[in-house]
Amino acid sequence: MEDRRKRKSWILWIVIVLAAAAMAALPFLLRSNQKESADEASILSAAVTRGDIRSTISGGGTLAEEAGVRISVHKGVEISEYLVANGEWVEKGQPVAAVDKVTVLNTIAVVQKNLEYLDRQIMGLAMPKTTAVLVSPAAGRVKAVYVEKGDAVADVMAAHGALMVISLDGKMAVQLETEADVRPGENVTVTLSDGAETPGRVEMRQGKRLVVTLTDDGPSIGEPVTVSAADGTELGSGELYVHSAWNLTATSGTVNVVHAREGQQVIATSRLCSLENMDGSGKNDQLANQRREYEDAMLQLFELYQYGAVVAPEAGRVAGIDKDRVGVMRASEPEFVLTLLSDTGGDTPPQEVVHAAAVNAVTYGSVLFSVQKSAASGDFKSAPAGDYSDGTPLILTVELAADPVPAVPVLGPGEDGSWVTVGPDVLAAGDRVYIVFSVLDGEEIPLRILRPKQPEPVTPDIGDFFIGGGGGGAAQPFEMYDLTEKELLRVVPQNTMTVEVIIDELDILSVAEGQEADVTVDALPGRSFTGVVSQIDPKGSNQGGNTKYTVTISIDRDPNMLSGMNATAILTVRVTEDVLTLPAAALTEKGSKTLAYTAYDEESRTLLAPVEVETGVSDGTTVEVLSGLEEGTTVWYTYYESGVLPEFLSGLPMENA
Repeated sequence: MEDRRKRKSWILWIVIVLAAAAMAALPFLLRSNQKESADEASILSAAVTRGDIRSTISGGGTLAEEAGVRISVHKGVEISEYLVANGEWVEKGQPVAAVDKVTVLNTIAVVQKNLEYLDRQIMGLAMPKTTAVLVSPAAGRVKAVYVEKGDAVADVMAAHGALMVISLDGKMAVQLETEADVRPGENVTVTLSDGAETPGRVEMRQGKRLVVTLTDDGPSIGEPVTVSAADGTELGSGELYVHSAWNLTATSGTVNVVHAREGQQVIATSRLCSLENMDGSGKNDQLANQRREYEDAMLQLFELYQYGAVVAPEAGRVAGIDKDRVGVMRASEPEFVLTLLSDTGGDTPPQEVVHAAAVNAVTYGSVLFSVQKSAASGDFKSAPAGDYSDGTPLILTVELAADPVPAVPVLGPGEDGSWVTVGPDVLAAGDRVYIVFSVLDGEEIPLRILRPKQPEPVTPDIGDFFIGGGGGGAAQPFEMYDLTEKELLRVVPQNTMTVEVIIDELDILSVAEGQEADVTVDALPGRSFTGVVSQIDPKGSNQGGNTKYTVTISIDRDPNMLSGMNATAILTVRVTEDVLTLPAAALTEKGSKTLAYTAYDEESRTLLAPVEVETGVSDGTTVEVLSGLEEGTTVWYTYYESGVLPEFLSGLPMENA
């Protein structure tokens, strides 16, 4: 026991001595560690020089095939055969689909009727000259007047998009970005372009974006202003716009009198301006433009009829063919004559029987009918469609599509009074037709569909159509032919690819179609490709209160590019030329100040002589020097191998850091 106590005592003393030695050596270890850490940093120097700074925005996405060129035909035109298949390569001008010429002629006739109708409408617009007084819909303040007496309304609308602008809620607004801790409802100061100050209020905050409102009595649309917090800290600047605006618009005429002036308070129904010479020219222009569209369609249809096929507008690979539509328009026989038969009654059923029917719906593959039970008597008055003695309607679905020929062909009246094959595209919901059935073992099997000439639509009175009035009620409106084209297939070019990037709403107005972009592909390092903005989707998507827009950039295809590869696009939105610049890493943030060190002590490795610097734009690597340093001044800075940029860069007005 005594030996054990002695051993414990010795162990305790040893531990105490070792702990004391460790504590004594700790300062030396810390200094050594600090020296090693300091050795990880390098002291670099840079001179203030003149140069250009590119302000950019960027986005990432994946490479994709071009959407392709749509090949379409007008409504009513049907194809008789696809001449190519999905995945097949075609050259420019190569036929890709044969058309049914009968359907082309039918469509030409329909378009011709529309042209005649539009001509009558244009002729009916020879009305006396009229005047109009435009009034305010609500109380507000006139913030912009773009018209003067004698101005043509069309010219003013083309230049400004409005005749006048009315502020409805008494507020102007400005948007800016700031890191400062200000919240909605806080009071701020807005400095106008002439130096005058006016109270403002923080209306909304979303991330760094701030919306500040102020009175609309005085400030102008587009006026540059600066916003400061209550303690005097500058938050940012921007241009004023009307917070809640209503635009006065018109389509035709000449300004006769301008009743309102900029800055004037108006009430609901206040006169704003009077127009004259409103002689229907606006409607005339609209009808003339519409007629030109139908003329273009007519020319395209004539070319299609003469050639008999749709051709590829450029070289590429075929995609988008719907195989279910192939063969829809193929006829079993070129032409034949049929006499309507009636049910003869008796014990022996006839070989063929005809029933009247009403078309309910048409698809590419079938037609849905309501069929009369009684045999057809040459008209549709013998019994209403679907009216049966037992009270049960018969709904019949007739299959039209089959390969290589339709299961049930559709016929119409020919010029000589015979029935000729026309194809199912002529059928429409509401049509009255005859269905020819074959009777086998008591079961009726549809053989043919006969579509007689349908009643012509009533042509409306020209005057009533536009200006209304007149006894006897309103005329039935003319149903215009729908110029919407239906897509047959797409030809996808193989010499280009696209990348879609997402751009913030604050930057989207800096992007335009045709603008160049630098594109890099992760799988092809060390290379850069020049792209062009080919499309800007006008429909943005709101994400957390901020709207984003999809921008499509097209680039020449490299043989090594594959769909799905990650890519980054950088668009230059502004170049600040011939300004004083410094490396971004040469500046340091101390409190609210940005400093640069203009001296260096090599022995103590200490940066000396700090100078406060005011900075401008930055591209993330280089910063504009607005004041504090002159051209040629040398500055010293600590450069860390980690490559972490100074914290102050997050507060600079950078588009891409």
